[in-house]
Amino acid sequence: MAHVLKFSNKDDEISYWKERSKEFEEKAQEIENEYEEFRESSSTLEKELEKSLEQSEQSFREMRTKCNRLTFDLDNFRVSTVS
Repeated sequence: MAHVLKFSNKDDEISYWKERSKEFEEKAQEIENEYEEFRESSSTLEKELEKSLEQSEQSFREMRTKCNRLTFDLDNFRVSTVS
């Protein structure tokens, strides 16, 4: 059931609605500020994750190259010991 507001005069009603309006504006500003902080921290985190991913991919490429080189060396060693 909805609560019906009753005011003793128009000035009280105007004051009430002005105050409610102010409360909503403040809450909207607070939410906007929180959203902006979230957006900035998300952007920072995204950049950090991208950098970490790039480093991991580079490390993986280096390890793959090293593994290929060692495999080649092992194959050469095997060939030289059989001969």
